[in-house]
Amino acid sequence: MAYSFTEKKRPSARLMQHRITAICAAVIAGTIAVGSLVLPDRAFSDEENRTLAQAPKLSSASLQSGTFFSDLSSYLQDQIMGRDIWMRLKVAETQMAGMHESGDVYLGKNGYLLEKPAIPDQKKIDRSIEQIRAFKEQYPDLNMVMTLVPCAAAVFPELLPDGAPVHDQLTDIGYVRNKLVDLIPFIEMQTAFRNDSMNQIYYRTDHHWTSRGALDAFQAIRWELGIDTAEYFVPMTVSADFEGTLASRSGCHNQKDTVEVYRPENENYQYYTYYPDSQERIPSIFVTEKLEEKDKYQVFFGGNHPVLTVRTTLDNGKSLLIFKDSYANSFVQFLLPYYERIVLVDPRYYYEDIKTLITSEAITDVLFLYSMNTFAADGSLADVLSQATAETEEASMAAAETEDSSADPAETASSSAAETGAETSSVSEAGTGAETSSASPAENGTDSADAESGAAEESADQQEVSAEEAG
Repeated sequence: MAYSFTEKKRPSARLMQHRITAICAAVIAGTIAVGSLVLPDRAFSDEENRTLAQAPKLSSASLQSGTFFSDLSSYLQDQIMGRDIWMRLKVAETQMAGMHESGDVYLGKNGYLLEKPAIPDQKKIDRSIEQIRAFKEQYPDLNMVMTLVPCAAAVFPELLPDGAPVHDQLTDIGYVRNKLVDLIPFIEMQTAFRNDSMNQIYYRTDHHWTSRGALDAFQAIRWELGIDTAEYFVPMTVSADFEGTLASRSGCHNQKDTVEVYRPENENYQYYTYYPDSQERIPSIFVTEKLEEKDKYQVFFGGNHPVLTVRTTLDNGKSLLIFKDSYANSFVQFLLPYYERIVLVDPRYYYEDIKTLITSEAITDVLFLYSMNTFAADGSLADVLSQATAETEEASMAAAETEDSSADPAETASSSAAETGAETSSVSEAGTGAETSSASPAENGTDSADAESGAAEESADQQEVSAEEAG
């Protein structure tokens, strides 16, 4: 018997390559899946500077609303093994593809990461303006100054990627200025910043201004604050490896920033910072421990707090209240030589009585200092100011009621009697006049004989009717 054998075809090199790729992908995917399940969950990402999603709790309510599955998706994305590496690879792919935006951040020129100017909430903007005006009218003797800080993309558009769309934030700032400048001096910063463009005004990796930018702002504002002679401030570098919020949001970590603090050359005073939330008194505005953490901008006051008070040994009767966001934290270092007290209030976290604060701290000056992006979207400043103005209106009404109730009882009784008498007299005269006019036109100056006759007949008829009713 004859046998025939057919030789098996060897797989092509391309097919083998596909198989190897598929096997490797499966191994990698399996390793990531197992690793993500085995490794402990992370609560915070230093790379992204944010809290990571945690495992959602299964319940009938979360299943019915659909929130369980959306929360589960966020959890799996945040807790995937090697997330930081994948984020960096994603940014590298974005740049290689010629795209210039990642995580809602522009990947700008000269290594700058640029925050987008916020589209303002017009209702919140107008309400804030209204309450600032009311606050100034309530405290006309306080020296008030305001500034709104534009973001880097608005001041230096040449740093933007070519063709990148950007909202005109300087027009928004001009709108606010025009609504307030008749009551409050309003300082626009873009000219001062551009005049000092040889220095670094904004961080490359963070949305804040640098200490140099804050110094330029101080030089522009100080005249309106009544500071005629400025101290000479000496910079000191405290960190050279700062990666800010924009690096975290974009996933782009190609640049490092330098953080500087300034001290006056002649520091002829002492001071401390009081933290009401922790009841601590610290002889500095700089919290150096924060230089060991991711967000090194928090070296100024350790970050944001509802209220802080800086007390100095100066004796000039000047006390400054600052309504602020985080931009003011690095600004205060230039104010220390000029005030007995500096009180910082962040309305986003403040729920106390602002009137009591103004009185207890003997406030003489007020500074509104915000980034325009915060002012455009946040309504907490209006809430704090409206509470103060509402309390004033209630106090005025109560005072008026007290004044009315404390009037002389004799005068009140006399006035009431007079009014009552006048009303009674008026009613009686009106009723008598009407009756007299009907009964006797002749007594009212009428000479008509026919009228007298008709009146007499009518009187007789009335007498008959009265007699009949009496019977």
